[in-house]
Amino acid sequence: MSLCMAMRLLHACFLCITMFAGSIAGVCFAGDEGTILAVVNGEQITDADYRRFLLKADISRSDAPVNDNLLKKLVEERLILQEAKKRGVIVTDREVEEGIREFIALHKLPAGEFEKTITSRGMTVGEYKKWLKENIMVLARIVSAEVDRGIIIKAKDVEDYYSQNRQLFMKEPEKITVGAIVMLLSENPSPEEITGLKMRSLRVVSDLRRGELFGKMALLHSEDASREREGILGDFKKGELVPGLEVALASLKEGEVSDPVWVKEGVYILKLVKRTAAVFLPLSEVSSTLEARLLNERKEKKYNEWIRSLWERSSISIQ
Repeated sequence: MSLCMAMRLLHACFLCITMFAGSIAGVCFAGDEGTILAVVNGEQITDADYRRFLLKADISRSDAPVNDNLLKKLVEERLILQEAKKRGVIVTDREVEEGIREFIALHKLPAGEFEKTITSRGMTVGEYKKWLKENIMVLARIVSAEVDRGIIIKAKDVEDYYSQNRQLFMKEPEKITVGAIVMLLSENPSPEEITGLKMRSLRVVSDLRRGELFGKMALLHSEDASREREGILGDFKKGELVPGLEVALASLKEGEVSDPVWVKEGVYILKLVKRTAAVFLPLSEVSSTLEARLLNERKEKKYNEWIRSLWERSSISIQ
């Protein structure tokens, strides 16, 4: 990550802080500012450190007990800063001043307005410079060196991800055009009525498979409004029909007719009129998005592994 890019990320982050910091003035936080919350390799993390971290994390209030997850994140940040110092990572005052100039340019501040902007939002200029220096160390140096190094996304990686997750890039789902001859039972059918409907539905299926036109048979036998449309029910996406009908249609090829399908209301004789395949966004259209997604996934995995290794080789106590 370049210094310029890191600066832009930092200023975007600080914009959230400055929008929020004014609203937090005067809020009482849990504990005394000198209360020790954790010790990381002999270095204390106090309630005051936690309060400043909440500002950076854009947490609106914390007059409640210390949040364990947030404290863990603060410990991780301290581990990273300690690692940066151990490796001799140095951020010069000139780089900090360059960061301030970027902040002024980004927010189009008139001359003399920088200090007023910072102090009016709950931080001193000194605190901002310290924050900026530490985060340059984290963003532009140590994390970049540990996480970005050696990560390469190849064309085959993108192709494999696309193939394995193709459903994510569906533009239009599969649709089927369905015909049906609907033969209904009365509300409380007798055994004789049910037997009669079984015989009638089997005869209709037999006639259809011998070549009778579906539209003609629908007009003669169907008790649904679709009979006037040659039995065409309409176009359906997966999941829009009742499960029993979907199962029967799934095994049909275009033009084929199902066996009688029994439902509570009676019998459906189905025809798969047309199957329109799903449409997917082409790989060429999503490759840059996939490459960025894969890069982020691998960075996150590598970052988590690195953080875990820092925890494992450090002395940490939570008070």
